[in-house]
Amino acid sequence: MFVAFEGIDGSGKSSVLERTASILQERGVSTWTTREPTEGLNMSKELELDRSFGGALEQFFLFTADRIRHSGEIKEKSGKFSVILTDRHLLSSLAYQGTVLSVYMGGLENTVEWMMQVSRYVAPLPDMTIILEVPVELAIRRISHRKDLTGFEEKEFLRRVDGAYRSISFSGVERIDGSGTIDSVADACSTMIMERIRK
Repeated sequence: MFVAFEGIDGSGKSSVLERTASILQERGVSTWTTREPTEGLNMSKELELDRSFGGALEQFFLFTADRIRHSGEIKEKSGKFSVILTDRHLLSSLAYQGTVLSVYMGGLENTVEWMMQVSRYVAPLPDMTIILEVPVELAIRRISHRKDLTGFEEKEFLRRVDGAYRSISFSGVERIDGSGTIDSVADACSTMIMERIRK
């Protein structure tokens, strides 16, 4: 089973993913964790901060190429582990780069449709995508102490990305309130995954 954790920066997904993996392993479920972008992706700070059409397009294609490489690793690990958890996947591109591109491509719906067509051969898609939803103000407070900000964490931009996450229709999406403690949110995520495994 392939599960992606999604949400705006500061939603807590990285910490929740790791705790969820621990809970699943404690319950006897073999679990492997990974993330996107992978360590193989090199993107300049200048490009990360670029909100132009060309900048967002270049980001999307770089993330897509990285995702193609990543998909090979996911396929390999799927034969060895019952559950694979990834910190971000395709929906991140739809929400983040899609938010910028939508200004130039006739709205978010048209943009997402085009991005999905470009990505249609980048398999596998997650069996389940868990979106951790938190108020933008809480997310900003959570990340305000970070020293390694990437440029995607600006408040108004996060508001737009949050709106994209809430409006994009994506297969297998489950939405969870991410404003609680790491343990409580991870408990909810692991329960949801266990229920899907038992079906």
